[in-house]
Amino acid sequence: MKYFFLLIFTTVMASAQDVKLSQSYQELSEMLSSVEKAEIESYPQKILEFRKSFDIFIDMKKKVCKGEYSTIIFQDKIPSSSEPKKELSGDEKKNCTKELKLYQRDTILKLHQLRKAFLEHSHKKLMEELETVKEQSLKNLDSIY
Repeated sequence: MKYFFLLIFTTVMASAQDVKLSQSYQELSEMLSSVEKAEIESYPQKILEFRKSFDIFIDMKKKVCKGEYSTIIFQDKIPSSSEPKKELSGDEKKNCTKELKLYQRDTILKLHQLRKAFLEHSHKKLMEELETVKEQSLKNLDSIY
């Protein structure tokens, strides 16, 4: 019976559009680090990929902090609805929410730095192209007169 549930669980997880629902803070941090290490031209694509996972993670974590989810343990027997659920205490909810907020803040700041670096890089390239066009135009003008 537990293998049946495990099979269903893995099938559902595999069909989650290539985004893992059970990612941890550490996995997302590693994913963000890989964005930082990538070529600067690929930042927009990599950031979009990261944001998909990040947004799903945050939505799930918010529900955990509200107490909507509890840990699922695969056993031979299905728990009855009369068994009491362990709900988070007020302090646990508060700490969970505080931790989530700090993580979101840090991630927003890192994403801002990455986007800013990309924009500065793009701006520098455009300014160099503009300077080249100016010099070429002045050469053309000099050659005409």
